[in-house]
Amino acid sequence: NGEAEEEHEPVADEAQTAVETTPQMADMVIAPHVKLKAWQEPHFDEAVRHFCSQEKNFSDPDLSVQDVAQGVGTNRTYVSRWCKEQGMDFSTYIAHIRLDHALPLLVSGYPINEIVTMSGFSSPRSFRTAFVARYNCTPSEYRTRKQS
Repeated sequence: NGEAEEEHEPVADEAQTAVETTPQMADMVIAPHVKLKAWQEPHFDEAVRHFCSQEKNFSDPDLSVQDVAQGVGTNRTYVSRWCKEQGMDFSTYIAHIRLDHALPLLVSGYPINEIVTMSGFSSPRSFRTAFVARYNCTPSEYRTRKQS
């Protein structure tokens, strides 16, 4: 009986003191009394960014907050809150990723209709609207400036 208790004590102690860290977390110091919400955890941030930055995902014009939540194994509320922590709503966050993908295509001379499709925008109009909102010029104006 006494031996069984001794075998379990180290396991319990290890479980209490073990802290899983990633290289990104090594430089972080979080006060022990501060409990992060699930959408504030570094691994959550990495998972959402990774999922959303995959071309097969952001290029889908029907990508939804629910799709991202399923892709990272959480619920849509957490993804929405994470986006708010980034200072934008989900549709704006995805639009930024799509625009980041579209810029080099625009400068390279691809037709705008192809860029729209390749970047995951649902229409040329939605592409233009997002582009103007972020860069304060139309895609054509941007292309002309970069090519001159």
